[in-house]
Amino acid sequence: MIRAFWWSPLRDPGLLLDECRLHSARWARLLVSSGRTLTNFGDAFSRLALEDVTGVKVRWAHPKEAEVVGLGSILELYVSCGGQGASVWGSGLRAADARQVAAHLGDVRAVRGPLSRAALREAGVVADPATGDPGVLVSGMVPRRTVERRGTGYVPHFGAWSTRAGRESMRVMASLGVEVIAPTLAPLALAEQMQRRTLILTSSLHAMIFSHSLGIPVQRVSLPGHQEPAFKYQDYLQSVRVEAPSLDLSSITSQDDLRRIWNSSSDRVPAALHGSAALIPGLVASARGLA
Repeated sequence: MIRAFWWSPLRDPGLLLDECRLHSARWARLLVSSGRTLTNFGDAFSRLALEDVTGVKVRWAHPKEAEVVGLGSILELYVSCGGQGASVWGSGLRAADARQVAAHLGDVRAVRGPLSRAALREAGVVADPATGDPGVLVSGMVPRRTVERRGTGYVPHFGAWSTRAGRESMRVMASLGVEVIAPTLAPLALAEQMQRRTLILTSSLHAMIFSHSLGIPVQRVSLPGHQEPAFKYQDYLQSVRVEAPSLDLSSITSQDDLRRIWNSSSDRVPAALHGSAALIPGLVASARGLA
């Protein structure tokens, strides 16, 4: 059994209290719209990815008890919650300064990308970790079905439910026939929904990672009033050696816009597929001995 930490407020009273105090309206809206709340598919993929590469059961653990830190930009969170000495496998930083983090980490086996690796080295970590977000492993976990892909899916970051602009964007997308896919879905259920679409629009990093791994054209979008750190996107994108320019979602107002986006996004699919697949051997090798 591997004890691993990933962001999961329903399992941690401290995180749950913070989310209920700061973002209760967001999570209530997500509960109504998706039937699930206080979870995020990218973070929850930690268990599946670790079990896939190690063949060992994984359970969530508080940072003070965790042996491994999982997916997401959670190294700062791990340390702020009292974590000390866990192995790092595929995790990332939120910013380029790792001085408050490095001394609290154990064996750094893999990090999300070269920017996290460089920041940790500058802070004194001497390991030479593999790079890659374990989200790229999803291509080996979702059954390949010969279904016809149709239409566009929009996977917002869960922060979109916090702002009026974010909620309005979902109404506009729905009016264009775009399916809004909630990020609170279970990871493989969300991946299967994505596979049914010819194009994915997203403000979620892990939806972009899943799209790259599954060979789905994807367009990164931004929303006024909610911006995730650019560092984490560039960290991942440098690992797969592709570019993903962001587009203001409010600029998408017609089916013609969606067709143009599909054309440009399709051109990036081969490079993204190749870049994602190239990360997998290093991630698998770096997980040896975690169990």
